[in-house]
Amino acid sequence: MRTICILVLIILLGLLFLFIQPRLQIDRFSNSDASSGMHYKVCDSPVPTDLCKNVNCGDHGTCQNGNCVCSNGWSGKNCETTITKDPCVGIDCGKNGTCQNGNCVCSNGWSGKNCEVAPYDPCENVNCGAHGTCNKGKCVCESGWSGSQCDKPSSLKSKAIFVIRHGQKGKVGSDKIQDPNPKLPYHISDGIHGALKDTYLSQALTNPLTGQPVKIYYADISKTGYEEGTSFATTVPHIMKDYQPITSAAILNPSNPNNNGNTYLTTYPLLKQLVQDGTLKKLNFYDKPENIDMSLSDKDGSLLIAGDATTLTRDNSSILSLLNSKYGQSAGELQRGRDIYVYYNSSKFKKFTQNPGSKTYS
Repeated sequence: MRTICILVLIILLGLLFLFIQPRLQIDRFSNSDASSGMHYKVCDSPVPTDLCKNVNCGDHGTCQNGNCVCSNGWSGKNCETTITKDPCVGIDCGKNGTCQNGNCVCSNGWSGKNCEVAPYDPCENVNCGAHGTCNKGKCVCESGWSGSQCDKPSSLKSKAIFVIRHGQKGKVGSDKIQDPNPKLPYHISDGIHGALKDTYLSQALTNPLTGQPVKIYYADISKTGYEEGTSFATTVPHIMKDYQPITSAAILNPSNPNNNGNTYLTTYPLLKQLVQDGTLKKLNFYDKPENIDMSLSDKDGSLLIAGDATTLTRDNSSILSLLNSKYGQSAGELQRGRDIYVYYNSSKFKKFTQNPGSKTYS
């Protein structure tokens, strides 16, 4: 009996499960409205909502995913703030200016929309030569010079005649060294040796004013004579500061067989220096001392005369005889490569002696 009761209970529980299970399955996916007796389906996923529904971006933006994307020139949560543009963006004032409020402010005299116009230089086309400097478009001349381009010796200083004698001779012999200029059939004796000779002669065989070749028939200048010549290039310009600048030079013609080429070779360093200083304007060669135009010193600036023993001291027609007669002096013979005679003011005379080793004078 007990067993039968247990079986009946199991059967009843099974029937009850079959009845309740479908109801549970329906209630899993539905809800019911107790008041209306209606059932409706419940979805697993939420219903999408409009994120921009309550977002106001005004007239200067649009809403995207609940956030405002602003137009150019605007910012803020609701695109309500104006962005101020930098007025100097895209403006190039170069190295000579800076941008301020959208405009270039130039410096150091530069001008133009972008400071590209160089400052005006009033001295740009003004030539003051070797004896003046330009200041605000006008030449300011050194002492002893005048003129709009400082190219005229000042009348405040005396004109003078400078006289020098060639330097020491070298070895005299029958062996001649061919002139470095193959176009000229002239010879120079063995005075200066080696590289010094080649360098010195290659320069001295040209006219420092024109650059044209200078013919030398014969010369035997030594290394000492060369040093005396380079010393003249220092001492004479220094002495010249007390007088009007040397603008003309008279040299005995070195291509004449009767004249010694040592005169020109000794004088060349001085002539070159005077050209570099911008003073020497005329260089003339003379076959005879009596042909030298002494009146050159009465024109523009001072005159330089260079000669040898014969032309400087020969009676009556020598250079010193002519000058002593003109200036009323009795100057003696110049020491070779050492003495510098200066005649000035129609009747005055000074003698200077240089020391080639130190390039000084007394």
